[in-house]
Amino acid sequence: SAAALWGSRAANGVIIINTKSGRKDDKINIGISSTLSFDRVNTFHPMQSNYGQGMNGVYSPTHANSWGDRIADRSGLPDQVNTSGRFFEATDGTRYFPIIQKNATDTFVDDNYNNTFGTGVFYDNSINISGGDAKSDYYFSLGDLNQQGVMLGNNDYRRTTLRLNTSRKFNEYVKISNRTGYTRTFSNRVGRGNNTAGAQLGFLRTPPDFNNVHYKGSFYANANATPIENRQRSYRRYLGDSPIPIFNNPIWTMYEPLNTTLVHRFINSFDIEIKPVDWFTFNSRLGLDNYSDQRSEYAPISDSSGSGEGSYSESMITESEVNLDLIGRAFKEFG
Repeated sequence: SAAALWGSRAANGVIIINTKSGRKDDKINIGISSTLSFDRVNTFHPMQSNYGQGMNGVYSPTHANSWGDRIADRSGLPDQVNTSGRFFEATDGTRYFPIIQKNATDTFVDDNYNNTFGTGVFYDNSINISGGDAKSDYYFSLGDLNQQGVMLGNNDYRRTTLRLNTSRKFNEYVKISNRTGYTRTFSNRVGRGNNTAGAQLGFLRTPPDFNNVHYKGSFYANANATPIENRQRSYRRYLGDSPIPIFNNPIWTMYEPLNTTLVHRFINSFDIEIKPVDWFTFNSRLGLDNYSDQRSEYAPISDSSGSGEGSYSESMITESEVNLDLIGRAFKEFG
């Protein structure tokens, strides 16, 4: 059975992964590997650009749907707005006032796409050193993988790995080997789920005549009012006049919230093999698997998650597992 060959943890089966090792009676070998790749979204859902925000042929700057007036039928003049009261001021100074009459025929389907998706970059570099003599061998490797996803913003992944495998045959009876590995993994992930804070859902629901670019700024109840800073501007709340945007602006989701994980993992396997006679082998195998997983989630005020009140949570998950297997194998032919 698998347990007889590989120990108690293999009672339900085993997947064998053969890691690299040095070769005996070999000179020092050095290997270097480097990979660079670029990723782009291959195809995407077609987006309509004929009808503005609203429903039943009527424009509404706060409606959930995009079946308002026909954009081509508008006059093409600047929008008629009310500048006497409340307004939103973006971080670059651009101001938005309540719309009285929608006249502009501008659409932002392509701009909104390019502000959400870009070119992902993938770097994978590694170096390894190996060698050995008549009785021993060694293999050391260092690798670093760094990836930026196709969705812009806080969307990255980095993994650094160290590995050292060694073995020594002292005589025809005793052999010792050790395999050590360490991995550090950090990731920051954009929320993309089917929820009001998901970047992709917010992007798909954005009307063609709404520009997502000015996603953050200050809301003023009037020209003399104290600004409410760091408000989110989304297509349902285009003036940022509520801390609850209903659906997040996708650019806000990509740059403002944080969802990070930091994992440290150390794995070591130490094996002593004793072969007193040709037909019997005894193995003593000690294994250690230890990891820590630190997770943090931050949603700022004005994020749709948590009803716009903001939230922060942090958790630490740790686990250590030690295994000791004593295995004897006999191969004897009789007769």
